[in-house]
Formats: sequence, structure tokens, C-alpha cells
Amino acid sequence: MALQIITALLRDERNRPLADQAAELEDERARLDAMEYEGSDEQGRPLAVRASFELSYRHLTGPQQRAFRLLSAAPGLDISTTSAASLLDQTPVEVRRLLASLARAHLLHSTTRAGTLPAGEHDRWAMHDLIRLFADYLGHAHGSEDSRDTAEVRLLDHYLATAQAADTHLIARPEQPLSNVFTSRDQALDWLDTERINLVAAATAPSALSHPAGTLLSYALAKFLNDQRHFEDCITLTAQAAAIFRMTGFQHGEAGALNHLGLALTTARRFDAAIEVLTQAAVILRETGQGTDEAGALNNLGLVLGEVRRFDEAVATHEQAATIYRNTEDRHGEAVALTNRGLALLGLRRFDEAIDAHKSAATIFQETGDRYHEAVALNALGSTFLELRRFGEAIDAHKSAATIFQETGDLHSEGRVLNNLGTVLREVRRFDEAIATHDQAATIYRNTEDRHGEAVALTNRGLALFELRRFDEAIDAHKSAATIFQETGDLHSEGMVLNNLGAALCSTGRLDEAIALHDQAAGIFQETGDHHREGTALCNRGVALTELCRPDEAIAAYDKAIDICRQTGDRHAEGTVLINYGLALTTVLRFDEAIEAYDRAVDIFRVTGDRRGEGMALHDQGLVLQAARRFDEAIKILQQAIDIFQETGERHIEGTALNTLGVVLSTARRFDEAIDSHVRAAANFRQMSGCRCEGTALSNAAVAHRERLRQARNL
Repeated sequence: MALQIITALLRDERNRPLADQAAELEDERARLDAMEYEGSDEQGRPLAVRASFELSYRHLTGPQQRAFRLLSAAPGLDISTTSAASLLDQTPVEVRRLLASLARAHLLHSTTRAGTLPAGEHDRWAMHDLIRLFADYLGHAHGSEDSRDTAEVRLLDHYLATAQAADTHLIARPEQPLSNVFTSRDQALDWLDTERINLVAAATAPSALSHPAGTLLSYALAKFLNDQRHFEDCITLTAQAAAIFRMTGFQHGEAGALNHLGLALTTARRFDAAIEVLTQAAVILRETGQGTDEAGALNNLGLVLGEVRRFDEAVATHEQAATIYRNTEDRHGEAVALTNRGLALLGLRRFDEAIDAHKSAATIFQETGDRYHEAVALNALGSTFLELRRFGEAIDAHKSAATIFQETGDLHSEGRVLNNLGTVLREVRRFDEAIATHDQAATIYRNTEDRHGEAVALTNRGLALFELRRFDEAIDAHKSAATIFQETGDLHSEGMVLNNLGAALCSTGRLDEAIALHDQAAGIFQETGDHHREGTALCNRGVALTELCRPDEAIAAYDKAIDICRQTGDRHAEGTVLINYGLALTTVLRFDEAIEAYDRAVDIFRVTGDRRGEGMALHDQGLVLQAARRFDEAIKILQQAIDIFQETGERHIEGTALNTLGVVLSTARRFDEAIDSHVRAAANFRQMSGCRCEGTALSNAAVAHRERLRQARNL
């Protein structure tokens, strides 16, 4: 009928602009009146939406009319039988009969939601928007008679209590009992996912301004909204909670809401806004003498400062938080601050201090019986050991953390730790184990319906497959991850996986595609304000351009990347770019500049304490010196690289350097030394199960042996 009326109105007012008609229909207050035409349809019925609805309404019984009127008070898109029972203050059985009768009268339409929802939640009931306007008009006209305000309070009570019950299953801490409203975490998640739009609408409805739901729903939904990456919903709810507390003069509540808002803004990568609101929260809490809560806000502020690579400020902020906790004898809070301080120290590459911080935190958590945070500290400790290339200790720390999460039933956190463990296994070239570990993490995320976590696991799986030279599988894994990140709206993570995908395509010779992806990734990082990773994408672009024999463009890309590293103060990343920069300069025979680039890289890695990076720079510098036919210098530099790799215990890279040294020694016609170097390289590769590399080394040894015999015959 609505379409018939609009058609008739447009036919009668042919010269009226469509924009005017659309504007009239957009006004909810006048929409029903606008949907009226002086005439009848083919059956002689008046062409007026309101008249049609009134006819249906008059045929309802008194209880049905009351239900119809009150249903318009429900915010959101639809309502379950259980929620309607709270709204109408009747039993679910009675309410279902009423709702079914309204559906038969074509005033409601019903759908059934599959899944593990509790009884009374599967059936969903909704109104067409025009019918809702009519019901809302009647509802306000009969508001006193129906006790509409009281009904709205009952519905808000129901939504708040049920959301809080669901949250107990998501937090799942041993010290907090699980609500029996839901039988499992999956059921709680299913309900939250089904009701999300309604819950957000309820929390932001005018009636919620004077109801606890206006503030408390933001806390009850925080973990769900963050885990499921509904960041804008979380920001909306926490911002409203802060505004409500501010209006009522409750400063402590305002600061708490600002603290949660800062976390939501951080997860949405709106770092500047997060820093601003967290600073406000800390100031309010300091002025009101809420020391422990101030420390909590400072802790969160420090984490955001770390995200924008302001590590010195982050360390100072976490130290301030730790001092407050220590002065108030809050050992648990102190341990949290120590864990976060360790993360900031890791960013500064002050590894020994970071290890001390994480170990101290883990000890306190163990003593206070907080197994969850003990596992968090152990996981952070493992990541620090990885940076120091103390792989055995890293593996032990991650495994201990994973065991705790497994024993406490925290699957989501277990998946996160398994991802980190897989990364360490990849570094020690235990690629099959790494892939299996990432697959295990992906399965956990899939079972817990965490698509974002699944995509992270797929990304890491792709990196391990890349190292095994299973490039097609690596490309598939990265493409699947990119699709998920795109579908979940995580532009930043999409950029990261596109960068990895570009590297995999580069290795298969699909260089133009690789360059396009690195350009796309760089654009994403520029858009999201992550200049550090923008530099990484530009560096990878340079690698692909070098492979494509476009050295001038590669050098230009590296120059941009180096500028970004200097602007962001990331000296370590600058060293990595300089290694690739030196290779591009070598391809255009600019040997002196290449050697200078490697000298700068070596100096940077020495200052930052990265012995592996130093060794890699020396190795590549040796190759340039060989190309420049400065063999004695090349041999000396390569021997330094080999010594470093022996010291760090990285047998595979040591084998590569020995093989390179053998080639240089052969070129310098020092064949006995060359053979010895290649044989040592082969032995290293054999121990690392590097069959292909072992064959290459043995082949090089055979070539050196033939050249030695030829030299002897010539003598």
C-alpha cells in the first residue's frame, strides 16, 4: 500500500522535486500523515497507511492492543520472546501467544534464530518501520494507562542483568562464579551477538540516561565488543557513560568511563584521542585522591604511548603507576605495571631490564595466585627472549603460559600464546612444528568464533610456509587472512598481511603484483598513521624493485624508508633498511656507497645490541667487497660474521656465511681454505636438516677441489 500511495502522490504532483518528497518521508513525525492519498484502491479501500493500521488495531483485544503499543518502546531492530516478557511484565508463554496473534494480524513479523540461544531467545519479533511509528504514536497517547515508563525500566533491567550474566562467561576468571543464565561461553556469545544492536540502542535510548544501563552496559559489553572488534559501539557506549557521570557530578565514575573509553579508542587505533582521554582520567583521579585507580589509568596511558613508539614516556608512566601501587601495598597492581613497563623496555631494546620486569611480575602473580596475569607476564617474557634470540628460554616461557591458559579454560588467550610460540619455532627453523602450532591457534580461534584471531594465525602460518618455500600455500594463507581482515574492518592488519603477501609473491617471481601490494600496504599504513610500518612496506617495495632490475626506483624507496625510520626514531629498523639499500647500490656498481651503507648498519646494530643484525650486515658487506674484488677485506669481514653467528648459536646462518666465505676464498684462489669452509657449511646444514643447502655447500666444495687440482696441474 505504501508504494501505491507514493506512486499516486508522484503522479498527481509531477513537477514536485523528488528531493522534497523524500525529505517529507524522512521526517518520522510527519511520515504517517504524508502516506495518505485522497482516493481508493481497486477494492475500494482508502489509500491511507494510518487508516489501514487503525482498522487492524481496532480488531485487536485489549491485551493485544496494550502489547502492540508497548512493543514500540523496545529499542533496536527486533525483540525476543524473553525480552518482550520483561517489557510486558508477563510470562514468556503468555507473551508468545500475544506476539503470535499480532503476527497473524500482520502487525508483526517473526523470524527464528538458529544457534545455542537459551529458551525464549530463538523467536525474534519485529515491526515494519511505519507500523512502529503508528504503535509509538498510540504508545505515547496511552503512556499513563500502560505505565510505559515502568515498562521501559523493566526492559532495561532485563538487558543489563542478562548482559552482565553473559560477561561472566567471557571473563571466565577462577575467582568469579559463572552466571547460570547461560550454560556455556558459546551460548553467552551467541546471545550477545544476537542482541548487540538492541543492547547498544537500549544503552543510548533517552530512558537510559536516568537508568543504570546508560552507564553499566558499557562495562558489561566492553570485553565482547572489543573481542569481536565492534570498536565504534564500544566508543559510543563509554563516551555516553562518561557524559552521564559528568552531568551528575560523579567524578570518579567519569574517570572510570574515560579510562574505558581510552582503551576502546586504542583498539580502534585512534591513539591521539586515547592519550587525551586517558590523561584526563588520570588527572581527575589524582585530584580526587583515587591513587590506585589513577595508577590503572596511567598503566593504560603507558600502553598507548608504547603504541605510538614514545617508549621513554611509556616507561616513565608505568614506573609512576608502579610507585603508586607500591605505596598503597597493591602488589597485584604493581605486577601489572611491571609487565607493561617490560613491554616498553622491549620497545627501547633494553632487554635485560625488560626480562627483570617480566620475571618480577610473574613471581608476584604466582605468589598472589593470579594465574591469568602470571601467564600474561610469561608470554611477554617469551617475546623478550625471542628478541635476544634466546630461543630455548622463549619456547619454555610461551609453553608455560599456554599451559596455564589451557588449565584455566581461557582458550582465547591460549590461542594468542600459541601464535607467539609458533613464531619462535619458525625462528629456530622448526617449520613443521611452527605450522602445526599456528594451525592449533587457528582452530581455537575458529571454535571461539574469533575471526580476527584466526586471521592472525593464518598470517603466521603463511610466514612459516614461506620459510619452507611452499610459496603457493603461503600465498593462500595470506589471502585468506587478508579477506578476513577486510571483512572485519581491520584496515591496519590488512595492510600487514598484504605486505607479507607481497613478499611471498616476490619470491615466486610475481614482482609486479608484489610491488602493487607493497604500495597498497604503504598507503594503508599512511592512512592509519603507522609510519613505522609504512617504512617497512617501502623497504619491501625496494626489495621487489631490485629483483625486477629497477634499482633507481628501489633506491628511491629505500631513501623514503630511511627517512621514516629517522623521523620515528627507530634505529633498528633503519639498520634493516640499510642492508637492503646496500644490495640495491651494489647492483648499479656503486660499491663505495654500498659499503658505507653496511658500515652504518653495523654501527646501528652494535649500538642497539642486535648481534644477529650485525652479523647479517657484515655478511652482505662481504659480498659487496667480493664484487669490488677486495677479497682480503671480504674474507676478514665474513670471518667476523661467522664468529657472531657461532656466538649466537644460529647454525643455519653460520652455514650460509661459511658457504659465502668459501666462494670468496675460491675466487682468491685459496682453494684449501675454501674447501674447508664449504665442508664446515655442509656439516652445519646437515645438523639443521637443511638438505638442499647441504647439497649446495658440497657442490661448491667439489668445484673448489677441481679448481685446486687444475691449479696443481698448471704448476
